[in-house]
Amino acid sequence: MRRGRGFTIIELLFVLTLITILALVAIPKYEYLKRSAQASQVIQTTIDTALDAAQVAISSLEFQNEEDFHLNDIVLLQQSGWLYKNLGEGGIYQYRDGGRVVASIILDKKRRIISYTIDCTQFSNSKTATTCAELIGDPRITEAIEF
Repeated sequence: MRRGRGFTIIELLFVLTLITILALVAIPKYEYLKRSAQASQVIQTTIDTALDAAQVAISSLEFQNEEDFHLNDIVLLQQSGWLYKNLGEGGIYQYRDGGRVVASIILDKKRRIISYTIDCTQFSNSKTATTCAELIGDPRITEAIEF
C-alpha cells in the first residue's frame, strides 16, 4: 500500500509547538513596544509642542506685534487623545488616557510662559506609567518656558 502525501501527526505537533513558543515570546514583546510607543509619543509631542509654541509666541509678539492669540492659534494638535480648552488669556492642550490627564501644555500670555506637565502616573495602564517614568527619569515633570 502506498503512503499518501502529507504531514505526519508528529510533524504537525512539532510545528504547532514552535508556533506556540514564538507566540509566547512575541506577544509580551509586542505589548511592551506598544506601551513604550504610546509613552514616547506623548512625551515627545508634549515637549516639541511646548517648544514650538514658545517660538511662535515670540515671533507673534516681537516681530508681528500680534498679542491677540491663543494656544490653538499658534500650534495645532490633532493627534488622538489631545483636547483643547480656551482659557481666555491663552489656552490649554490636554492629553487624556482613560479620562485622566496625562500631559498638558498651557499658554499664559500675562506671565509670558508656556508650561507643560507630564504625569506618567495618570496612564490607565500601570505598565505604560512605569515605562513613561523610565523614559523621562521621573514619574512627573513640569517645565516652564518663558517667551
